Formats: sequence, structure tokens, C-alpha cells
Amino acid sequence: WMNGQRRPFVYLACAILFGASLSLVFIHNLHQMTKVVIVLGAANGMYLTMDTSLAVDTLPPDLEDSAQLLGVWGVAAFLGSALGPMIGGPLLFLFGASSNTNDDDDGMASADDDVTESYDWQGYAVVLSLGSCYFLASAVSLFFIHGKNGTSDANAPTTTPNLQV
Repeated sequence: WMNGQRRPFVYLACAILFGASLSLVFIHNLHQMTKVVIVLGAANGMYLTMDTSLAVDTLPPDLEDSAQLLGVWGVAAFLGSALGPMIGGPLLFLFGASSNTNDDDDGMASADDDVTESYDWQGYAVVLSLGSCYFLASAVSLFFIHGKNGTSDANAPTTTPNLQV
């Protein structure tokens, strides 16, 4: 089925991840949220399995080089988990931080007042929109990865991977 092509599944997964993560901005209740995160989880599973198989298909036949490149790919694959909070956290604070002060009845703020920090939906909209753009960038970057024979078919059998940027 699909002649062993994996790219269409990655593109489909990226499109679903883009749409579902962007739709999180417009969610109003838990029932909607549950439906969208189920779709996100399924699309993420499809993306990760196809992405892994594409990476393995483009490895060179030399075992030592393959092991080294697979290690580099593994580190790069989870780089987003490390960088995401470092980018998303400040963006959330910059675009959505708000604080509510419950002062006592004298009208003046004091150290005894309760300060509740929260984030407005605008901050989450920025972070989720940026995440959606990253899914699109992932799909676009796949155009530049070629199979072992230099074509876009990652399953074609020859010798070396070719990353043309």
C-alpha cells in the first residue's frame, strides 16, 4: 500500500498537528479539549514512527557511521523538548502574564495582600501558534531530505544519504 512511501504520512501528520495545535487556541471546554488532544496524540504517533523510519532508511551502510548519525539524529529529535520551555516560557510571560492583587480594604497594596499570577489566553495563543509554525517547518524541511540515491524516495536502495539544503 502506498508503495512503501512514508513521506505522505509525515506530511499528513504535520498538517494534522498544525491544525489541532492551532485549534487549541479556540477551545472552550474540557470535552472539546479531550477530542483535540486525542487527535494530537494520534498524529504525533504517526509522525514519530514515520520520521524514525525515514531517518533509518537514509543511514549509510557502514555500521560505525550509521551508529554515529543515528545518535546525532536522536539528540536532535529531542532538542525541541529542551529548547521548548526556554522559548515558550518567556513568550508566555511576555504576551500573557497578568497578576491579580487582592488588597485589603484600605486601597493600598501591601506585603500582606494576596497576589495571584496567571496567564491570559493571548500568551497561550502565541505559544500554540509558534508550535504550529514549527510543525509546518518540519514538513517543509522534509522536502530537502533525499533518499540514498538522491531522489525523494527514501526507500530507494543505493549507498549514501544526501541532505541537500
